[in-house]
Amino acid sequence: MNSSGFVCFLRRSLLQLECRIIQATGLDRQFAPALAVHGPSILPHPHDEQEVTSEPSFLDNVFWMAAPKKRRTIEINRTRRRDPSFMLKVK
Repeated sequence: MNSSGFVCFLRRSLLQLECRIIQATGLDRQFAPALAVHGPSILPHPHDEQEVTSEPSFLDNVFWMAAPKKRRTIEINRTRRRDPSFMLKVK
């Protein structure tokens, strides 16, 4: 058995083991990782969550913008839209 055959065998074995573990726990076979789950939490919440901190954070002063989908950068888009030659003159 060559190394690529062994890697394929190991991969299939681990996938079968994963499927058996998922079946044994009673979860769905199409179980996939998710970014967020809406439901009861498994981990306990820290107790200091209820305290509201009035200390300013450095993130309070950050201007959040969506990332550009095209090749133009944020700086180019902002300067292009707010160029003084494009602005309306105030009478």
